Amino acid sequence: MVQAVLFTGELSAIFVLTGHFNSVILFSILTVCYMSILSVSQTWLGLQMHSNIIEINFLYIISVPWISYNPFLFTFIMRTLICRIMVSCGMGKYLGSKTWRDFTAMNYHYWTQPLPSILSPYFDRLPNWFHFLEVLITFIVEGPLYILIFIPHWSARIVLFLGSVSLLIGINISGNFGHLGLLTLLECLPLLTDEFWSYFIPFEVQRYILAEGFYSNIFYWFSWSIAILYTLVSIISLLSISTMQLPKEEEIQNHWIFLFWFHFRKTINLIPEKFGEHPVFKKLTQIYYYAQHWRLCNRYSKFAGMTDFRWEFIIEGSSDGEEWEEYITKYKPGPLDRPLPWIFPGHMPCLDWMLWFVPLHYRRGNPVEWYDQLIFGLYEGSKDICNLFEYCPYTEKNPPKFLRTKVYSYTYADNGNTWERAPVGILSHANK
Repeated sequence: MVQAVLFTGELSAIFVLTGHFNSVILFSILTVCYMSILSVSQTWLGLQMHSNIIEINFLYIISVPWISYNPFLFTFIMRTLICRIMVSCGMGKYLGSKTWRDFTAMNYHYWTQPLPSILSPYFDRLPNWFHFLEVLITFIVEGPLYILIFIPHWSARIVLFLGSVSLLIGINISGNFGHLGLLTLLECLPLLTDEFWSYFIPFEVQRYILAEGFYSNIFYWFSWSIAILYTLVSIISLLSISTMQLPKEEEIQNHWIFLFWFHFRKTINLIPEKFGEHPVFKKLTQIYYYAQHWRLCNRYSKFAGMTDFRWEFIIEGSSDGEEWEEYITKYKPGPLDRPLPWIFPGHMPCLDWMLWFVPLHYRRGNPVEWYDQLIFGLYEGSKDICNLFEYCPYTEKNPPKFLRTKVYSYTYADNGNTWERAPVGILSHANK
């Protein structure tokens, strides 16, 4: 059944690219297929980037059929999305880890991110003033720069586009983020005007792109009503971030860049204060939570929590309890001398990515249920689970009698290896 859903989704995506089929039907099929996969996968596809795919497909259903009739609906709704994503991420950083507010976040990012790339150590070794500048630029791009989206002249949106894309390219060449980088870059494209694209896209290609369209005013204005409702509801997602509390001593920051966030947050928080009891606001809040449940309107705060440590869980197996061998994952840090990977953009190694979160949960005293299931699968020598690893010392024919997780603190090495590590502790895992 899962294979059938995947095949249907892939086929629909190909048909979308051809442009010869009804886009509403195709994007509806894509949305249902991806929702089905997400509902089955649960935690494995529970990240913001996965919800973002559902939301953008939903917006395509509303807006793409009208591109040839009047493209303003498409540009309006897509610019609303990218503006909300970027500003939400900036506000999440301001209200998130203290390392963002003291401008040291990038001193840790390049070696604590989920899957560092081959270029990450070089970025990490840049001077502290450069890391300070990176944080400052991030706060500008993901905040006050988006005031330019309200300026009608095309040059303002080109500046906005270049600032956003430059930040995203920098993030994605210095780490492996699966389809997150590509998706956000594509969401920036509608910031540019048709006049800009006309310089690069031949007229015949433009005619082909704009070939499809519905021309019923009734359905057009119905789509506009959904777009406006979506915009109003999406403000609630900003409120869900802005209501996070800062420590009192950090409420007012000394640096000028935080004046924007301080006043923006104060302004947006006036909405529930003034209209919290209004029936319209209550109804919009209900619609938001309903839409969020179906991932049609989501809350975004990427990289808000910046860790200043890197713990790695290294699983070891043994047949006698004396000699232990490591299970080696495909991409995440493990062997100290293994070069850092470059993962093809768009590919998301879920196990390696999700294993990055496990030490964070354990450090807070929150065991992870799926990690226990992973251990039980390894006790059985599951072939499907072993295929997710680069090296499994024990298999279905020769399962381990003992398993344990050794916890190490990893940092970049200066001795010729990629990593150096120090032991933190050991987790023992009883067999079923």
